[in-house]
Amino acid sequence: AWQQLDPHNAANTGFGDAVAVGDVDGDGFPDALAASGVVGAKALLHRGGASGGARTIAEISELPERALVRAVALADFDHDGRADLVVASRRTEPRGKVSAIDIHYSRADRFERRGVLETVGGPEIVALATGDLDGDGSRDLGSVSDDGALLLFAGDGHGFVAPDLELPAPAWRAGCRGSHLAFADLTGGGPEAIVVSFAGEPEMIGEVVRCPSGGGLAAFTVSVRKE
Repeated sequence: AWQQLDPHNAANTGFGDAVAVGDVDGDGFPDALAASGVVGAKALLHRGGASGGARTIAEISELPERALVRAVALADFDHDGRADLVVASRRTEPRGKVSAIDIHYSRADRFERRGVLETVGGPEIVALATGDLDGDGSRDLGSVSDDGALLLFAGDGHGFVAPDLELPAPAWRAGCRGSHLAFADLTGGGPEAIVVSFAGEPEMIGEVVRCPSGGGLAAFTVSVRKE
């Protein structure tokens, strides 16, 4: 039978479309980072401990002000034994709708935020994934947006990432929204591949069908470019 752990925790409020699990503080116990559909929500890090299901919730003060956190991921980019936070957010400014991806490096008593991407007026990022796509030992980062475009950021070997490849939505999924993204070793011999899903259907009767294919699932591999 199912049993909910720590059901009366005040941290059980809020909602979002993504969650990632990893050891953020290096104490050997898994923590959880949640996305949120609440504008300005920052209390998104659920810290685990020896008691198992019981959690404490921590605020990530370095998040942009009045932003929606749409997608999250966890990975140890700088190899210090602590999982770093990757956050995709959307906020409204006088210059327009701003979409951003930031890495928040986990330090002893704080997070150090470093921007990966920022666009104004463009598509919204809806999913993130991390892994090692080229087998070089550095963490790579991927994102998919609501227009179906896939962006890849290659690990630079120094704990950060740099823009690498962009794959616009091809004809068969034109108009479909990006939905989920994962990196996985599909062959058992490495390196990891990109698995991404797309979806879309009218929300109301009579609405224009923007995703005529109905969406789908696709996998891609990345060829290492020779210098």
